[in-house]
Amino acid sequence: MLGLVWFFVAAFAESPQNGDIIFHTSQSSQSIAVQKGTQSPYSHVGIIVIRKGKTKVLEASRTVRLVDLKTWIKRGKNQEYTLMRAKETLSDDQQKKMRAIGNRLYGKAYDLKFAWSDDQIYCSELVWKIYKEGAGIELIPPQNMDQYNFTDPAIKKELERRWKGSVNWKEPVVAPSDLAASPILKIVESTYSTNPKEHAK
Repeated sequence: MLGLVWFFVAAFAESPQNGDIIFHTSQSSQSIAVQKGTQSPYSHVGIIVIRKGKTKVLEASRTVRLVDLKTWIKRGKNQEYTLMRAKETLSDDQQKKMRAIGNRLYGKAYDLKFAWSDDQIYCSELVWKIYKEGAGIELIPPQNMDQYNFTDPAIKKELERRWKGSVNWKEPVVAPSDLAASPILKIVESTYSTNPKEHAK
């Protein structure tokens, strides 16, 4: 298994760069709900951080944390991933400010409500805010929660439980699939068996 993961990492056509965005299909308990709600297989996303020659992924999972890239890929369904990059090269100053935002949010607890405050953070919100507040780049405008396909009774019931019965359906939200559809990003590589462009909303 480890050999397979190493093959995937070594097979990048271009080496991952600081600020690249990586998507996969999480195998977490809420992944199916995210996939159904956003009509996309992308249910988790992180941002590439290279430190001392080691490639890691900054993600919001249980907390905002750094995970080794190989470990991150291994966690995804079928170890499939899509790597995307800003079409315009990020300047050194932009990257420095992005790191500062990442450091500020580091250690924050995962936001099960998908709320827009910085008190807690979910995965795509983390990436969006690092780009917006650090690089000054809005990858995609946030949507209201009621614009997603949360009509499934089980999903709606779970959201109501997390919000303690009073969901703010006008809460700004950004999903992994929204980021994947950003016109500012380009696909560097994807190991998904179907055209990755079909996965974006």
